[in-house]
Amino acid sequence: MPEAQIQVGLVIGGWPEDLEVCLEGVFSHVHGGVSVDVAYTGESPEVAEKMRQIAKRFDPVQLYELGAVGWGAAQRELISLNQSPYYLTMDVSSVLLGDAISPLVELAETSGAVATGWRGVNVALDKNWYEFEDAPAGEVDALLGYLMLVRREAALNTPPNEKAIFYRNADMEWSLALREAGGRLFSVGDDLPVEQRRHRGYHDTDSTYRDEQSKVNYMRLLKRFRGKTEILAPRS
Repeated sequence: MPEAQIQVGLVIGGWPEDLEVCLEGVFSHVHGGVSVDVAYTGESPEVAEKMRQIAKRFDPVQLYELGAVGWGAAQRELISLNQSPYYLTMDVSSVLLGDAISPLVELAETSGAVATGWRGVNVALDKNWYEFEDAPAGEVDALLGYLMLVRREAALNTPPNEKAIFYRNADMEWSLALREAGGRLFSVGDDLPVEQRRHRGYHDTDSTYRDEQSKVNYMRLLKRFRGKTEILAPRS
């Protein structure tokens, strides 16, 4: 794969039609300097073939079948493949309506942040860390993986937790790890030209599995970070 300014990493669990719409958004609105790596796990031969046909429509897109690995391990694999200054992860439900990547890069460059993103959240300190609350644009405790840009060096040195099987809460765990390592995180906010379509990774996943794995991730987050207020974004 030729070197690109930004490499986008997609970890998907089916839904090739959503992959197609997501790729159309990226390649329609980000001209030059972008490539996409797609990791998928355990798909049927029929679904895998659909994704291969979709990938052929776009250049450069690479597909990687990783077998039975979870979200964290898949993200680590995509990060290891990244040769650009930044790694951008996004969910296929996030559809670009314009160039939403350049503002993330610009914010990282101007703020010195290790990561920037579309939507940010802050720990609810008054609820003993048991909740995260939506945060306005600016420095945040955590970024959501709908659209999240991370400096390559930071992503390599502090990757997502490989124990995270499901994505939910794992993006916030990764964010806090980046902050613990000394990085700052900034959210651009809703001004970005992005639309979130149906988030099938949440709504169309078995609810028992989804809730169990989400809880596992959150309890691991609490065990490691709860009480470490010094790593959080400044409070006004």
